[in-house]
Amino acid sequence: ALPEPRMNHTLTPCREQLIMYGGRGADGKAVVDPLAIYDITNEAWSVPQCRGEVPHGRWGHSAFIWGNRLIAALGAEHDRESNVVSSMVLDNYFWEACDGNITRVGQACHLIEGKFYVAGGRET
Repeated sequence: ALPEPRMNHTLTPCREQLIMYGGRGADGKAVVDPLAIYDITNEAWSVPQCRGEVPHGRWGHSAFIWGNRLIAALGAEHDRESNVVSSMVLDNYFWEACDGNITRVGQACHLIEGKFYVAGGRET
């Protein structure tokens, strides 16, 4: 089945897949199923069953692959800025979260050699 239409989400390439996370629907509210995976080889979408500290619907965040994890950072949850950096293990869809020291929406970020870099966005 196709995932819910959305905006302000991320689409992150990983192996033979595209991982779509977060976003807001046409009504401006957070999407119901925040994670969907597109299998490039089979041209099919799936919505995996996630476990752990599954983040709430998030939008305006950044996402990237780091080792065997999807990192979803900052952005907004429930229409307020978030300082949460969430990490999902790609093999079993287990989420963990930690609080960051800044809040931003619409930023770009990445983790390089153990340092977390953030550029741009709106800071509160």
